[in-house]
Amino acid sequence: MWGNIVIAFLLAFITSYVATPYTIRLAKKIGAVDVPNERRINKVPVSRLGGLAVILGFVVSISYLLIVMSLENTINLKGPDNYYIKLIGFFIGLVVLGIVCFIDDMKGVPALVKLLGQTIAAFIVVQSGVIIDQVNMTALSNFGINETISKAITSLFCAKSIAFDNPTYPVPTTVIFIGIKNF
Repeated sequence: MWGNIVIAFLLAFITSYVATPYTIRLAKKIGAVDVPNERRINKVPVSRLGGLAVILGFVVSISYLLIVMSLENTINLKGPDNYYIKLIGFFIGLVVLGIVCFIDDMKGVPALVKLLGQTIAAFIVVQSGVIIDQVNMTALSNFGINETISKAITSLFCAKSIAFDNPTYPVPTTVIFIGIKNF
């Protein structure tokens, strides 16, 4: 299993790396470029839309894991854990975030609108059944969490991870870590 996770990580990295020059060209073509001004730290125009490459890397790596795990019979998408519903929730949340971030890269979106988009995406993920229900700490024993608190923690974790530094880049990391826990 860990070999497949390493391969999925490498696939995500390579796909994002290869797709980035294409997203840069697309950004320049459609005008999604961050022009320097007194509020910006960049001194030269910088292309936006890098999140598209990251999302593509995520989709490729998850697709690989699903195919391999299905072939190895290590996952039952329609089993009692309803993994297919969780996956649909992940992808719908990803689409919501992708749209919000794409519009933000194109025209700029107020912070409250971005927060609303992130909250909606996190809500979709949580409602699909993906929750952080246990915390594992090396120095302490594992402890379970009440379902309501678990949903709140998952939502905050998603929103915090998404909002950190840039609304797009941490999405795959967040989703992959939550995904490993749930699969």
